[in-house]
Amino acid sequence: MLATVFSWRAKPARPQTLGEVWLLARVWGALTLARLLAPRLTLPRLVAWIAGRRPRSRCCNPRDLVVMKRAQIFADALMYHLRYLQDRKCVPRSLALFYFAVRRGLPVRFHCGVARGAAGRLEGHAWISLHGEPYLEFADPRLKYVETFAYPPAQDKPLTSQQEPPGA
Repeated sequence: MLATVFSWRAKPARPQTLGEVWLLARVWGALTLARLLAPRLTLPRLVAWIAGRRPRSRCCNPRDLVVMKRAQIFADALMYHLRYLQDRKCVPRSLALFYFAVRRGLPVRFHCGVARGAAGRLEGHAWISLHGEPYLEFADPRLKYVETFAYPPAQDKPLTSQQEPPGA
């Protein structure tokens, strides 16, 4: 079964070092845990639990970005080949990548959004962002989806001299 995981896409998903084998195992575990917990916990509670106590941001060490890219490649390959991960792919994928990014100290946010699909049905998507831009996504989800949830919540922006405070 694992042999098929490593044959997907042009960029090989085969681990090259013992560290990458360990990363693959951790990605597999994170995807499985996210898949099991997502239906059982509310999304805000699950994302807050995954975030834990966020370390101070130290972005962006190039090594962290390389590890995150490899984690994304492994996650996509596992989700493509493992049947139990093939339904509702974006939430477990985004939760797993959020987990690894937070542990590496990257200032990421987890987002969910909705859009009208075929026949007017709602479609959902989850993604993470780094410095306000979608991170490790193939296309910009903000072009299609309207954000309905983000963690951590956006910080309140200070008022400028031209704005009046609410209720004034």
